[in-house]
Order: sequence, then structure tokens, then C-alpha cells
Amino acid sequence: MPLTPLPRGVLCTTCAQDQWRRFGRRGKWRGLICRRGATARWREKKGSAYALWLTARQRAKRQGVPCTIAVTDIQVPSVCPVLGIKIFPSTGGAPRPNSPTLDKIRPAEGYVAGNVRVISHRANMLKNSATLAELEAILKDAVTKETT
Repeated sequence: MPLTPLPRGVLCTTCAQDQWRRFGRRGKWRGLICRRGATARWREKKGSAYALWLTARQRAKRQGVPCTIAVTDIQVPSVCPVLGIKIFPSTGGAPRPNSPTLDKIRPAEGYVAGNVRVISHRANMLKNSATLAELEAILKDAVTKETT
């Protein structure tokens, strides 16, 4: 069965972008929503905690660490406890610096209750890739810039 032609001149009902996603079966257009809009609606419906829990389960399986947390164990704060910046979920695509991420306090223990917290993506990336010496150098540089 041939695909129906792409509708033109109509924008996504969620984000007003002209990026289409095919809905339904047999190649028919059943919804006027783009991929970003679909992700935003899914997050709105399920919540950020559910999205974090789902990806944590997938990462735990890949890394071979336990994942015993439930969605109710994940509390997404409005402000990052590490950097103090506002946390809000991205609307699709790559995570933004303010996106919530799960942080394992002791990575070897896995995703278990009491070992995870929600911090911003920026804070998690800084923790992930920086060594203690690098963080001390950044702090020293910041202090010298403040005093001059």
C-alpha cells in the first residue's frame, strides 16, 4: 500500500514546528505532531521521574549493576542541589545543562534506594569527567579571578 502524501501548511499541535512524525498503521497520517512534540507530551503524561527510572533500568542492565529503585523513589527537585541552578526537563533531543539526571553516589552499588539523587545534567557531567586535581585547579583559578 503506498504512503499517503505528507500534509503541508499544518504545524505540529504541540511545538508549532513543521517536523512530521507518522502515526497510526498502514502509512496513514493519524496525528499532526512532530518528534519533539511527541516526546514533550510523553514526558508530560508519564513525568520526568518515570523517564529517569526507565533510562536507569536500561543503563543498569548494560553496566551489569543492580537497579532496585522504583519511580516513587525518584524525587525531581526544582533546583539542582550541587550547582543551585533551576532544573527542568528538555523537550526532546539531547539533554540540556538544566535537564534532570540520576546520579549514583557510589557507582559500584548501582541504582538502589539511598544511592541515587537527581542533579542537573551539567553537574553530572562535571562530576563524571573531572578529576579532583582538575576541580581544585578550576577552583583556584576562580578564586584568583575574584581577587584581581
